[in-house]
Parts: sequence; C-alpha cells; structure tokens
Amino acid sequence: VKRRVAEGKYAEAAKTCERIELETAGEASCQLEWVYSAQIVCHLIAGQVNDARFCWKRVPDTLRENAEIQNVCKVLKTLWEKDYVGFHKNVSAHPWSELLLPLMGQLAAETRSRVQRIITKAYTSISLDALTSMLACTMDEALQVVEKNGWKLDPSSNTIEISDKACEDSSEGSRYIPGTGLEEMTKYVLHLDMQN
Repeated sequence: VKRRVAEGKYAEAAKTCERIELETAGEASCQLEWVYSAQIVCHLIAGQVNDARFCWKRVPDTLRENAEIQNVCKVLKTLWEKDYVGFHKNVSAHPWSELLLPLMGQLAAETRSRVQRIITKAYTSISLDALTSMLACTMDEALQVVEKNGWKLDPSSNTIEISDKACEDSSEGSRYIPGTGLEEMTKYVLHLDMQN
C-alpha cells in the first residue's frame, strides 16, 4: 500500500487495501483499522466518493469506535455533502497516523484543485471571502488563485468575476454558446417524430 501511495497510484492503493480486507476477513470481518482508513482516503483522493462510502459501510462495528476511523468518516461526510469549509477544518483538526498524514495532505491538495474547477464551472462571480473559505487559504493565496486562473477581482466590492479560460481560448476563436446543442437535438427529435 505504501509503495502505491508513494507512486501516486491512489486508486490502486485502495484496491490493494480492499484485497487485504478480503484476504484477512476469514470467518470474521477484517479487524485491521488502517486497511479501512487508508482505503477510504485513497478512494477520496482518486475522486471515488461513492466507493469510499461503500467502504465505510463495510467497516465492522468493533472498529467504528476507533478515533481515526471516526475522523476519516467526518472527512468523508464533508466531501459527500460538498461542505468544503468543514472538510478543511476536519482535515486540519485531527492528528493523523504516520500512514494517513501524507494521504490527508494529498487529499487536501486534490480537493482544493477540484473546488477551483467547480468554481470555474458553477460560478460567474464569488466573493473573495467565500473563495478563501472554500479553499481554506489566506487572502494572499486566494489572490494567487485569482491571478493563476485569469479571474478578475473588483477591489471595491471584493467580488471575483469568474471566467473559464477554456471557453475563451478556443482554437477557432469562436465562443461556445450554451443551449445551441440542446436546440439542435430538439429539432432532430421533432424531425424524427414527424416522420413517424
């Protein structure tokens, strides 16, 4: 597992933990706490939230009392609920084991990156305070994110205008207009209905 993690192959590390879980189950369920906690966190790093939830459901009741497993569950719950502010608070609030400490650092970095992509796609504007909360970063770090993504900050209102570089930097110079694909598909479906 440590080798897969060191190689950055988190989905494979989760599968290795699952294999260990199955091999050690025997007549009773697997009683190795680290197998479940590492498996859940590796799934989260790989963006496999549902797999992490299903792993949590397999954790034996005897291991659910373990403090680290409970803390991993809190982290999982915040990501499931898309509570990114709560996620960063939970990651930094708990002392992690030697195995989980680097994994939690990687999970925090991956989550920040995912949140930036979500903001780019879902927001047209956001306050600077909301951005710093969602990314759990300082004002200076948030300003670096704004600059890196090509967003515009209105200093008078502390509002950031979000723009998607991918849309603006299209190779043909034309901009994607939302809804045109849907219109074309609707016309095509109507055309097919008329033929019947």
